[in-house]
Amino acid sequence: MEATSNHKPTSPPNGITVTIPDFSHLNGHQRPADKPLIPEYWKTLWSYGYMNLVVFIMCYATVITHREAPDRRKHPPLPDRFMDNLPNITWGIMGSEVCIMVLGLTLLVMTIFHKHRTIVFRRFCIILATVYIMRISTMLSTALPVLPPPNECTKQPTDTYYEQLALTFSLWMKSGSRLSGIKMCGDYMFSGHITSLTLANLMIIEYSPSNFYVLRYFSISLNVVGSYILIVGRGHYTVDVIIAILLVFIVFHFYHTLTSLYVFTKSSDKLRWFPFFWYFERNVCCAVPNEFEVPRLSHIFSGKI
Repeated sequence: MEATSNHKPTSPPNGITVTIPDFSHLNGHQRPADKPLIPEYWKTLWSYGYMNLVVFIMCYATVITHREAPDRRKHPPLPDRFMDNLPNITWGIMGSEVCIMVLGLTLLVMTIFHKHRTIVFRRFCIILATVYIMRISTMLSTALPVLPPPNECTKQPTDTYYEQLALTFSLWMKSGSRLSGIKMCGDYMFSGHITSLTLANLMIIEYSPSNFYVLRYFSISLNVVGSYILIVGRGHYTVDVIIAILLVFIVFHFYHTLTSLYVFTKSSDKLRWFPFFWYFERNVCCAVPNEFEVPRLSHIFSGKI
């Protein structure tokens, strides 16, 4: 076999020439030098639209659960060993949202400077939307009792479909944040706050440089602190937080396991059982290296859509 410019020929004792692919070693990832990753901005736009659609539906489900939240006088709060035995922090919910914003901003900056930013952003949108679909189903299937004081709900007009859609749009625009002044009840199983916080943490760990230990420890610490103060601030039951963390871990690692399976086997036969995944990942034929650069507008216009 003849050696090409991207292969290293070796000559064993039997005289047969063997070609070995030349890999670029970057932060523990291996990438064939002749397999460039294309941005695919169109798919990234589709993933962003998919995420926003799911978030809007989740906001509508929040409005429905808020409207049908059990009366606290008839259905007292569930016993919670962790919450009931720790002092209440009144600012816990808002503090957890500050943790989300800090981690979200950190992930945004890291994504902007990541060379393969469109792939990173696309995967974030798909995984977040997928977990939120699970949250919609659990919210609508089981109504948990309203949390104990000082947790209170804002009374919202939800008698007509127009009022429900108006409140849904307001929640969607404000990302359901308590910092915006909206206090909804009933959307407990499982925590949307911890879903966003944990996913941002995992994305930072996965796509940051391997020698950025301070950034990774900082991300993990915010994830832990945000989860803790959300519980003691009586924003969610402990089980809501635990299930959110577990589901995000499972979906995140299952998604990346499928991408690794595609890279190592070079076969998309098994992935056709997951057509949605296959559509977004079929052209990502190698592990995504953690390379960074200063973004330029010329990159967008020169990329393949």
